[in-house]
Amino acid sequence: SFDNTVVALDRLMGRTRYVFSILSNLTLNTYTTELADIEEQASLKYAAVSKAVFQDAELGARFRAVYDARTTLNLDEDDLAILTHLYQSFE
Repeated sequence: SFDNTVVALDRLMGRTRYVFSILSNLTLNTYTTELADIEEQASLKYAAVSKAVFQDAELGARFRAVYDARTTLNLDEDDLAILTHLYQSFE
């Protein structure tokens, strides 16, 4: 469904991006080599997770099913934009 596929992944990725943005801002504003090392490791892990998520064939198929049914789901403009953005990430 839209909720257990799109909303769930959007929340997960949104929270991850939020934490990463805080770390990035902290590193920019109070630079230390230790923070830079932590940010680099976090960046590598975030990239690996993103790659694993958006290259997962089963999850991609779930998104395709939701995307294909988008006209019947009564989505508002924001939900449709989120669905489209995430679906394109799988493409």
